[in-house]
Amino acid sequence: MATVYDSDDTLRAEARFFLTMALVMAATIVAGFSMNLAMGRSSFAVPLLVHVHAFFFFGWIALYLTQNPNDVAVLSVNA
Repeated sequence: MATVYDSDDTLRAEARFFLTMALVMAATIVAGFSMNLAMGRSSFAVPLLVHVHAFFFFGWIALYLTQNPNDVAVLSVNA
């Protein structure tokens, strides 16, 4: 049975890719919602459930962003 070995460069590039995609995703979401708010197409007069959904979704985005730099730092220390 063959064993596949990923080099440190491959793992570092993969971690950088996921960090970049996390930042792009967060920037796209913030830009999209802020543009709607700035253009007056959105208001905060919505049911509580919508606010709860937004709180948890943005919390998930924040958690995702905080975990990614740690992956890059761990790979840099182990190199």
